[in-house]
Amino acid sequence: ECDGSSVEVPPNMEGVVVLNISSFGGGCDLWGWASDDEDDDLDEAEENNYDGGQDRNRSTLQRTLSQARPSMQDGKLEVVGVHGSFQLGAAQVGLYSAVRLAQASRVKITTRTALPIQVDGEPWLFARGGEIEISWKSQALMLAHTATGSHAVATDVIDWALERNHITVTQSN
Repeated sequence: ECDGSSVEVPPNMEGVVVLNISSFGGGCDLWGWASDDEDDDLDEAEENNYDGGQDRNRSTLQRTLSQARPSMQDGKLEVVGVHGSFQLGAAQVGLYSAVRLAQASRVKITTRTALPIQVDGEPWLFARGGEIEISWKSQALMLAHTATGSHAVATDVIDWALERNHITVTQSN
């Protein structure tokens, strides 16, 4: 369930990944690139569903997701389905993008059977009949290393934070 709407996970998916940044497992991009043009397959599927049923709604959702660009500022989580561990390995080298399922501020996952899962890299057993609710809370400022001139930039950010009392001298050391 994403923002109160049910999301069907295709039966050929072996896993669901909820992302809050645009990288997973050491930097691979599971969401993939957003398309700039409309997907011809979706146009054809939409034309064949004149009854306005669930398939048409799914087609519209897929079109919206195919054009979506994830952002850390939009307050949304990206939800993707993966086919298996082999595909996750292919994603590490840019040969695979997961299936986009939804973008939402609140994701609720329920299960009918016990499943092994990972949360932020920590493995545990998700109990049968269990429920997890994940919501976008807020955003934190993080420093990242860049190849050139990173020391000066990091020092400037720390000095800026000290001047505005965002951090203490002890924290800056």
